[in-house]
Amino acid sequence: MRRTRGWRSASTRGGPVFAAFVLVTCVASAVFAKPPAAPPKPKAKPTGSTTAPPAPPPPAPMTPEEAEAKRHFEIGLKLYAEKVYDGALIEFDASYKLNPRPSALRNIAQCHRDLKHFALAHDAYEKLLDQHLAQLSQKEKDAIGKALTELRILTGTLDVSVNEAGATIELDGRLVGVTPLAKPFRADIGTHKLRVTKDAFDPFEKDVTTIAKEAQSLTVTLTAQVTTGHVAVREEGGIAVHVFIDDVDEGPAPWAGDLSAGPHVIQLKADGVASQKRTIDVVVKQNADVALAALALRGKLRVQSLGAIGDISIDGKKVGTGTWEGELAPGTYEVSVVAAGYEPYKHLVVVDKGRTVIEPVTLAEKNGSGVGGNPFRGLYAKFNLVGVFPLAGGPTLGTTCSESGLGSCSNNGIPFAAGTKLNVGYSWDVFGLELASAFLFDVPYSVDRTFGSSTSAPPTAGSTITDAVERKETHKFKGWAVFAGPGARITSKDDAVRFTFGLAVGGVYRSFGYERDALGDKWAPSDVTKFAPAMMVDAGLLLGGTPGTKFTLGVMAWAEMTGTVQTEDGGLRNGKFGNVAVKIASPPQTLADGVHFYLGPTIGLQFGR
Repeated sequence: MRRTRGWRSASTRGGPVFAAFVLVTCVASAVFAKPPAAPPKPKAKPTGSTTAPPAPPPPAPMTPEEAEAKRHFEIGLKLYAEKVYDGALIEFDASYKLNPRPSALRNIAQCHRDLKHFALAHDAYEKLLDQHLAQLSQKEKDAIGKALTELRILTGTLDVSVNEAGATIELDGRLVGVTPLAKPFRADIGTHKLRVTKDAFDPFEKDVTTIAKEAQSLTVTLTAQVTTGHVAVREEGGIAVHVFIDDVDEGPAPWAGDLSAGPHVIQLKADGVASQKRTIDVVVKQNADVALAALALRGKLRVQSLGAIGDISIDGKKVGTGTWEGELAPGTYEVSVVAAGYEPYKHLVVVDKGRTVIEPVTLAEKNGSGVGGNPFRGLYAKFNLVGVFPLAGGPTLGTTCSESGLGSCSNNGIPFAAGTKLNVGYSWDVFGLELASAFLFDVPYSVDRTFGSSTSAPPTAGSTITDAVERKETHKFKGWAVFAGPGARITSKDDAVRFTFGLAVGGVYRSFGYERDALGDKWAPSDVTKFAPAMMVDAGLLLGGTPGTKFTLGVMAWAEMTGTVQTEDGGLRNGKFGNVAVKIASPPQTLADGVHFYLGPTIGLQFGR
């Protein structure tokens, strides 16, 4: 659209331009003047009356804002007539802000078009229709519609979505809006600089190219501005300390986190230890590694009485019983331990800064006291859970079936036994005698045995199956055993951790179970039981005070002289090869052979000494 309200096309030159300017000025004056009230219709004069009709009221005066708007509008007309379009645009815009009349907005749109601001001209025309539709004639509406159609050919649209609300969108330095935008915005054809900004976020900039009549979409992700640096703090010697930054406890070392840019004071502290303070300058987006050494402020003393008996005093002040550990200022201290039936113990120790002094104490019994206060003498009972693996002496099927002509085998499951062990005895210090017992349950497992090949001839009805006939048999094994016998034990002496070794010789009563599944026949001969001499050995650690309850962790070996144990002979049993009735040989199966040996871990508790 190339006409403004009240003047001809801006391309008109010479006299016609001046005439148009005068005409538009007059029109503008009429536009900004208050329209006079319509004169009242004259009443019918009475017959013979000579009274004249009343004069119309004068137009209402303009407000100051309207007067100022008119002044800017008229200056804009003069500048436009001189083709100073950018200046005219400023004046029309000022006029519209003071008094939003469609004539000023229409002139704004025309100035943008003359300045080649096609997208802004389109926006102004759209606004004219949106906000002043009722004030426009049909002819004006048609002209504006035609102008919009022409401008759409010279522009494209951008639909920009941003992950943050309240972000400012600029195109070539011009404010477009604040997110979220109500609708896509229009831009002139060509390449533009898009910029999206928001406080506390890194600005986003990108060159975008607008293509005529095309709609483009762009998703912008703003990232929070990094105003910190990353700092990692550790203690050089691995001492358990807390990290203090600017006198605030940030938690245990090692510590890592982000700090604001600038100087920060770092120190490591814990009970009795501290490092020197260090000031570091944190730089934005840079890493800093701080290693500090925490030094002891005091010394440590540990008094450990064998058997954890006796009252412990430091410089005559009781501090504990049996075992005590604490921090002391550097210096010399008198350690004393007193227990009924024992000679009192006294000794001077020197505590240095940053060092730990251990004072072992062995109390001597008083002559003739009869106290018998040895903490390692007395009754004890040890109960353990056992899990062991058979390493030798078990069923021979898994090792013999691969021999020539006997097929091949594969295990379904791992041979394993679980159970309990109980040792009850009396300790005379390091040495003790006991009664040992144990129960083991063999977890059932099976062995698949494969015979023959697919090329073998099928058997005939009533014939006995040979090893050459292709088939698979499943052999299942199970059992249990009980051991009992006397034994001896050797256990070291210590307050907290003791090593123990025990050996028991006795007998084992064992039950063997077997089942075979072959060609539809399940053969389960009677369980075989046997009593055999056996030996049980265990070794491990006792963790805990004596006397008292201790946690045990160790290993156990079990050996029984079982010899050869076989099932009964099953003879020829009836089976089916497909639909053919056949005979299956069921010879005795070897369930044990030689020395039956188990080995595995133990875990449990010991009570008493």
